[in-house]
Amino acid sequence: MYSYHYNHQGSVAALTDGGGRFYQHLQYLPYGEVLVDMHRGRLVSPYTFSAKEKDSESGYTDFGARYYTDNIMMWLSVDPMSDERPWISPYNYCQWNPIGRVDTWGMLDDHYFDENGNYLGDDGEGNAIRIISRSSFDLQTNNGEYVTSDLKGVSLLFSDHVESHGMSEKAQLKVYDHYNTTDNDLENTDKTDNMALSFNCNVEKSKKIIVNLEKNRKFSNNYYNIISEFIHEGNHDCKLLELGYDKYLETPRSIRESNAIDEQMNHPSWEKTDPDFRNGVMKYRAQNFE
Repeated sequence: MYSYHYNHQGSVAALTDGGGRFYQHLQYLPYGEVLVDMHRGRLVSPYTFSAKEKDSESGYTDFGARYYTDNIMMWLSVDPMSDERPWISPYNYCQWNPIGRVDTWGMLDDHYFDENGNYLGDDGEGNAIRIISRSSFDLQTNNGEYVTSDLKGVSLLFSDHVESHGMSEKAQLKVYDHYNTTDNDLENTDKTDNMALSFNCNVEKSKKIIVNLEKNRKFSNNYYNIISEFIHEGNHDCKLLELGYDKYLETPRSIRESNAIDEQMNHPSWEKTDPDFRNGVMKYRAQNFE
């Protein structure tokens, strides 16, 4: 029986045997290449950098969302959500800051906003939307360069903050707008018969995306859910631009919705959404358009 011991970044630093004696000792270069590997026997740990399993044949490390190779210091495929960060290479590891950041799954991480809906940064792991005061965020960061794991403990999930502390409609919509891939304005509605998000256009040729903040609150903690919703509404927007207002409105709603759902389900964000969210979309489709 062996016990794993980890360094400050969660990488395996040592293995000890049942008697507490060192069996293997590991040290790493910043991007994960092994610098020191001393061990007393033939057995070596398959778990090394970031405590992920390294394939003995390929030398690639499996992070879940994609594979990483430390000798060239980058991912072997693009970030599934790389369109959210067009300003940086989709192959980058930890935004080229391996000292201050960690990457748990090989994809985007928890996003932090202040009480006014302003985006503050991320913490290197997870897929949640969290609300925190700007002063607390600054206190837990190193001049804004990276975020410590303590952030999760001093922040609240989006829906929890809204329910316990309140948050203005304008601020909530600003959080949503961070993920809005269209050029349409957002507007809240409290109509219970409305979908959580819906694309709205009329004969005056104005368009906007309607958000039912109350109805969508249960899905608002996972930003992949919100991204997926905007992929759906963005499809409607693209079709309107392609066909023009008259032809778009003449197209049967069942066809418009089916096309939007198809694009939504084929987008990389779909697999990262919550199971209840996916079930809701598929139920909506089955009950209305099949």
